[in-house]
Amino acid sequence: MTTYTIKFRRAGQWFWRKETIIGSNLDKELNRMDLFYANGTIYSITKWSEYDLKLGTDWVIAEKQAMDLKAAQSVQTNIEGIQ
Repeated sequence: MTTYTIKFRRAGQWFWRKETIIGSNLDKELNRMDLFYANGTIYSITKWSEYDLKLGTDWVIAEKQAMDLKAAQSVQTNIEGIQ
């Protein structure tokens, strides 16, 4: 399971909050960000548009791994359908 660090703060605040998570989901309709932790808990941040966000290189690596895994599953499914 790949983890990455997310830093966020409410706009105008001084201090950043730093969390290590396994995933996140942005719900644009509800203006809410859900953070998923390795221990199974979920933390929801309401009024997400009022927050600043910083992501590091570990996020880029986690996203690349997720895309590679999804692409491999897609290719494997296509190959099975052909045979």
